Amino acid sequence: MNNRMERLNQTFRDRNKTQRGLDSQRTAQEMSDAIRIAYNLTRPHMALNGKTPAEASGVNLNLGQNRWTSLIM
Repeated sequence: MNNRMERLNQTFRDRNKTQRGLDSQRTAQEMSDAIRIAYNLTRPHMALNGKTPAEASGVNLNLGQNRWTSLIM
C-alpha cells in the first residue's frame, strides 16, 4: 500500500511543480479535482495491466483513444 501512496504523491508533486501560481482556494480545488479525474479516468496504470483505475473497478466510459478530450466534450 505504501508504494501506491508514494507513486500517487509523486504524480501529484510532478504536476504541482508547474502549478505554483494557484492564487485562491477555488483555483487550488479546481486543479486538485482535474488531477484526480485525469488520474482515475484517463491515465492507464501499469499495475492494472494498462487499464485506468475506473476501468479496473468496472466503470467503462468508452472514451476512445483521446480520453481527456472525450471526457470534457
